[in-house]
Amino acid sequence: MADSFEKMAQMMVEATSKLVSNRTVNIMNTKGIILASTEKERIGTLHTGAAKAARTGKPVYIAKKDVSKYHGAKEGCNMPIFDGDNKLIGVVGMYGNPEEVADAANLLAVYTRQYFALKAESYKEQAEKELRSKALELLVSPSGEGLENGLSLCESLHTHLSCPVRIILLDACNKLASVDLVKNGNSLLRSLFNQGVLNSEQDLAGMVDTHPVLLKSNANELDVHWLQHVYEIAKHDFPNTKLCLGSSCTSLKQLSSSYQEVLALKELPGSGICDINTPALRCQFILGKTSRQERSYLQSLQDKLNKCLSPIEAEEFLKTAHLYYKENGSITKAAIALHVHKNTVQYRLHKLESTLGLEELPAFEKEFLIRLCINERISKK
Repeated sequence: MADSFEKMAQMMVEATSKLVSNRTVNIMNTKGIILASTEKERIGTLHTGAAKAARTGKPVYIAKKDVSKYHGAKEGCNMPIFDGDNKLIGVVGMYGNPEEVADAANLLAVYTRQYFALKAESYKEQAEKELRSKALELLVSPSGEGLENGLSLCESLHTHLSCPVRIILLDACNKLASVDLVKNGNSLLRSLFNQGVLNSEQDLAGMVDTHPVLLKSNANELDVHWLQHVYEIAKHDFPNTKLCLGSSCTSLKQLSSSYQEVLALKELPGSGICDINTPALRCQFILGKTSRQERSYLQSLQDKLNKCLSPIEAEEFLKTAHLYYKENGSITKAAIALHVHKNTVQYRLHKLESTLGLEELPAFEKEFLIRLCINERISKK
């Protein structure tokens, strides 16, 4: 932190020196040690005039005839700098005849105070931003292993999550938009807090990996209008945004599993508001979860397809099955969508079932396993 302050101080003296006819400008700490100067060889040395200004809290004007009384000083004005709480943070000095540069030195002191106030606020905001993101990472960590530390960070942020909590992950639906979301995601989150959409006392938001993530307290049944408002704000800056909502968490221990749900929803095609509680999305989530758990078995089915069919045929047959299920088992509608005869659809479905060795299974089991194959195929693209 001290290094950061000294870097800020050096940037400030170099910028302000140009505004005061390239006069020497120094910034000293509360003990009178020069931290930054346009005469860099003086950095780290004691300026007794500044030390006096720091000790008394009053300006010290050093005329040319009095320079010998102040070790390490030159003629000029040395002005104490106070923060918003009237706490001394340092001294700023300007070279020159005090009678000639006193007004400029006063202005320089005001400018320096404002400069550090803005920088301090910027550092505070950056620190809070990093704390929020770290708290989120811990709260949603696998198996809840970071829950206790995450809650400790929430305490330091004065944020008290209240169950039920819902996780919302914002995703961009193309690579270019994703890059923009990574760069400007924090600005979007700040906007949600500033507009009162989120409450910093009970809601948590930050960047996790490359996505903005929100934890909304008291959100068993999120208001549709509230969700739509969040979506519209996000869409204004990031077109084709997708809002992914996990299951309601009645205990903070459930945050980890709910986060896995939104990560899975993120991988599904489409934009808009994607709620895991929507039956169709829940079904896709279950299929995806089963696919990951049964990857070895699904690979064995894929091997059967590769052995008996060409890559083009395998793709064609799975696409036919996908459209057949999408049209609720209508051969006619699937044929129209594929621009083929109904008999072709029936042949492909029968061939797919026999190749996979599923002909003897009841309709539900047969469809379930074929849907898993389709889901696995899509996930690999």
